[in-house]
Amino acid sequence: MVATLKLNATDAGDVKEMTTTEEQYLAYQAGLQLAAMNANGVGALDAATGGTTVGTYSNTFYNQAIGTHPGSGLSIGTTNTSLYQNTGATADYTDGNFHRPIKQYSNVNFKELTDAEMNEVVDRLSTYLYTNDYPGSYYLASSAPSSAYDTHLSNVFVDTQASNGSTINYSIYQRQSITAPTAVLPIKLEGTDGTIKQMSAAEIKETFGQWMKTRVSVANSIGNYQLRNSGAGAPSATGTWAAKGTATDTRKASSDVNYSAAYSAAYSGAYTSNYTQAFTGDFTGNFTGNYTGNYTGNYVGNYNNPTTRPGFYARYRYYQVSPSQFGSYIGYYAITYYGNANYVGTYSADYSAAYSADYTQNFTQVFTGDFVGNFTGAYTGNYTGNYAGETIASSNATIETYTLYVRVS
Repeated sequence: MVATLKLNATDAGDVKEMTTTEEQYLAYQAGLQLAAMNANGVGALDAATGGTTVGTYSNTFYNQAIGTHPGSGLSIGTTNTSLYQNTGATADYTDGNFHRPIKQYSNVNFKELTDAEMNEVVDRLSTYLYTNDYPGSYYLASSAPSSAYDTHLSNVFVDTQASNGSTINYSIYQRQSITAPTAVLPIKLEGTDGTIKQMSAAEIKETFGQWMKTRVSVANSIGNYQLRNSGAGAPSATGTWAAKGTATDTRKASSDVNYSAAYSAAYSGAYTSNYTQAFTGDFTGNFTGNYTGNYTGNYVGNYNNPTTRPGFYARYRYYQVSPSQFGSYIGYYAITYYGNANYVGTYSADYSAAYSADYTQNFTQVFTGDFVGNFTGAYTGNYTGNYAGETIASSNATIETYTLYVRVS
């Protein structure tokens, strides 16, 4: 393991490797450098495109207001917001406070750390920083975790629940301060004569902070962030990942609710279906159709048939014999007639016969009963009554939870 050197406290002319506990002061100073950068800084989280996509937050909501129950069904809207990290860049090392720390490679010789050795030391410092929420680390929440945080990305995610519901804003907060660890100062080479000198706090901050920015901007390195929904779970990428806050997508709850309301609308269109219903009302109209059936009843009327028909005819007549001739005698005679005769008179009899004819007549009657059949036609009218349907409630329902993860080792 490569370690930076410090002056031995018991002997100003002696040097000694720093312990991992003492390196926490270096991590603290590097974090202060990260905490001072804005969203455009190398390795910083950003809401603008151009960096690497960390993840996407989906905000779902009802397009209708709380309490509504549209007959056509509820409509859900969605807005997607991506989070980015500024990766693939190198920080600036030209500031006068940038100095590489040194290592001892012989009893009397010292040498500045190489790039690979700087990476090893800074990766170790980054683990301290992100595991323990040192300055420069991020946290996702609807409010700052404490007064030690400021707002890095304000209202980066907005949770909307309905068209007239409340909204919840989520921001990315960045740690600015902690209780500083015990200061332990590494050493550097001063000038060209190989003089050894302790680094100042500003030099530690600049040197390790700028190098850490570059390391963070490398893909799959310590300090990389990912935004994951609950279905995806923690990142499966290399390393150990720690959760650093959440943002929840909520929506107003909905349920089938019985309600009474007046619904008035003109509806006109062709409607065809099987219809079964008890109908009571007056039917008035013309009925035209063929009637075929048997008619049985009494028929009374004039029957006139001038045709000659055979029959039996009998006639009786009273007469009186003249007394002058034969004396007093009263009697009658009968004449029987067989033959044809014309008959005109009144005819009354029971009549039964099959009758078939076209029949047209105005018909008005009250009809009560069940009607089963197909109805095709246009309907125009107003409906007022009770309706049961999906309604937007005032309570909230959790749709999805998004967690911000950071690689800590």
